[in-house]
Amino acid sequence: MKTRAGGLIAAVLIAIAGVFILQKATGGLVPLADDFIQGQGKPEAYYLKAEDHAEKLNNGKYNYTFTGYDASGHKQQINAEADEKLRPGAFIKVWAYGTKAKSLTEVHEEEIPEGALAAMKTN
Repeated sequence: MKTRAGGLIAAVLIAIAGVFILQKATGGLVPLADDFIQGQGKPEAYYLKAEDHAEKLNNGKYNYTFTGYDASGHKQQINAEADEKLRPGAFIKVWAYGTKAKSLTEVHEEEIPEGALAAMKTN
C-alpha cells in the first residue's frame, strides 16, 4: 500500500516538474495547445505596439503576451516568441492562429489599418 502511495506522489511530482519545464522552455501549455488545435486554419493579421516586458525562456528566446487588433479593431490576446527583444514602442504586425503568433514584423504606423490604429489609441 505504501509503495502505491509513494508511486502516486512521485508521478504527481514528475508531472508538476514537466509542466514547469514546458512553461519555461516553450512559453506554456496554452500556446502549445493553441498551436496544435488552431494551427490548421488560415492565420490572421493583428497589429500592436511593442512593450518592454518579455520573459526570457531557457531556449534563449523571449516570450511575450500582447493585445493585438485586427483591421476592424477587434482585440485578441496573442502569445509570441521572438528571437530577440522587440523595440519598445515599435508597431508590430503579427500573423497569428488564434492566440498563437506565427510571425512578427515591425511596420510603420502608416501601414496599420485605421480600425486597428484607432483601437490601439483608445485602449
